Amino acid sequence: MKQNDHLVEVLHLLYQKRKYIIWTCLIATLVAVVCSLVMPNYYQASTTFYAASPDLAQPAPVGSLERKQEYYGTDNDLDRLFSLANSHLVSSYLIEKYDLYKHYDIDPEGAKAKFKIQEKFNKYFNTKKTKYDALELSMEDKNPELSAQMANDARKKIDDIAQQVIKENQQQLIAKYELNIKDKQNQMTILSDSLSSSRRKYGVYNTKSQSEILTRLLSNTKAGLSNNKAKYEVFKSDATYRDSLTVVRAKISGAERQLIEVEKQLSLFNSGLAKIVNLEVEQREFSEQLSFDKERYKQLKAAYNSPFKALLTIEEASTPVQKSRPKRSLYVIGAAILSFAIAVLTILLLHSFKDVTWKPDEA
Repeated sequence: MKQNDHLVEVLHLLYQKRKYIIWTCLIATLVAVVCSLVMPNYYQASTTFYAASPDLAQPAPVGSLERKQEYYGTDNDLDRLFSLANSHLVSSYLIEKYDLYKHYDIDPEGAKAKFKIQEKFNKYFNTKKTKYDALELSMEDKNPELSAQMANDARKKIDDIAQQVIKENQQQLIAKYELNIKDKQNQMTILSDSLSSSRRKYGVYNTKSQSEILTRLLSNTKAGLSNNKAKYEVFKSDATYRDSLTVVRAKISGAERQLIEVEKQLSLFNSGLAKIVNLEVEQREFSEQLSFDKERYKQLKAAYNSPFKALLTIEEASTPVQKSRPKRSLYVIGAAILSFAIAVLTILLLHSFKDVTWKPDEA
């Protein structure tokens, strides 16, 4: 019962002071209306884009006729774009291009000029990931055309920076391939010189056909020598073949010398065969690897010189026709509610302390 009496007393007090409350709310609301009307309109322009797959900037693997190519990047690629969007490279570019020091009325020579311009820029510049895993970049300004221009330029700058990062990585890879190719060419020269020197030393010029030729020559020489020796034995026992005996003896002598020479060549051939074969295999492998590196180098150069996109634009920023702020109705309603609360609280406080004696107690 006491609580109800107390509530009735409060309502009765507020009713008595209703004019004060009404006038307070009216004045506060009127001030809020005037202030909100004085506040400038801001327009927000937004552009949306996805990260492009790095595969678009990479050449196809050598020897591959077809590969599955991704066009959209992963979450990591989107995070990289998000980091670039919020970097000083983008903000500095826009600040310089649009002379935002002058636009935001900040003295560029001031002690905290860089801090102030960056703080101001961050207030109007915003990036966020959408629920569809895209990146939305928005720019707010009093001038709707300027907000759209800055948003689109920011997106293009992000694309340029991302491309530059990829180009730098490609350039480093190309430089590595150039050094690798040069090193392999030097090694190929050394290997070719060693192979030529070994061929001359061992007389090995064709490991397959030369081996067959020498083996056949040795076999034929031995057969001819055996045949002439047999003839010699026959002619030696018959005086009628005395003249032919001299010819056969000469043939035997020539065949023996030829056999010695063939055996010498074959022995030299066999002693250097393993080394020559190893050098040929090594030269062939080096040649194949060098050809592979040269082809890869050509593809990297072609990819480096070809244009590509680091991001895929879904929607460009267009000139906004509807202001983003201020929400004048919210300001007015908020001022009215706040003034009402303050007025009621003031009345209740004054009523509570009206019977309090502030004089000190007498001794």
